[in-house]
This record gives sequence, C-alpha cells and structure tokens, in this order.
Amino acid sequence: MSFKIDTRAEVTVSSNNITKSIRLHQLHRPTKKLHGPDNIPLEVIGGATVRLVYKGTECTQSIFVVRNVKQNLLSFPAIQALQVLKHVNAVTQSIPEQFPHCSLALAP
Repeated sequence: MSFKIDTRAEVTVSSNNITKSIRLHQLHRPTKKLHGPDNIPLEVIGGATVRLVYKGTECTQSIFVVRNVKQNLLSFPAIQALQVLKHVNAVTQSIPEQFPHCSLALAP
C-alpha cells in the first residue's frame, strides 16, 4: 500500500478501495469529522489502528477510511514516527566556508 506524504495532514487517510484489498474489515466508528483542504466534509467510513512500516522503521497509527479518496495520505505524525523526512535543524558553516570554490554574488 503506498501513501502520498502530506506534512499538513493531521490524520492518515486511506481510500475505501485500498482498504478492501488489504482485508481491513474491522473498522471502528469514526472518531473525528474530517474536511478536505477546501473545508468540504469528507465521507468517513470508519477508522482502524494499523502497523505501518517504512524502510525497517515501524509504528502504530490510526487511519481513517474515506469514500472517494483518490490518493492515500500519510499524516505528519506518521511521517515523523516513520522518519520518512529528515529535517535540517542547524547550519554549522556558511556557504562560502562549506564550498570554497564557488563564488556567490548578491544582487543589489
């Protein structure tokens, strides 16, 4: 099962078609009302707690099954738990120090 990473998503969303193919039959009642990016309510069928694995890292996350979703979306909490994206927290050298053979000119 593949997901599109969505760093602005608060919850992980799966389409009802994919859910059928992985035999996820035990859905619990939706615990949240979900809205799309344009604030239109989404038709949530149910939710489940699942184990997700990415490159040897695994986590347990809640997913919400939504009718007529074209793309499965991986939420920001799942992205962090699975270490899908790495962040640069600090720069220790200036660009000229790090790349001495490059020249930089700033436009006036």
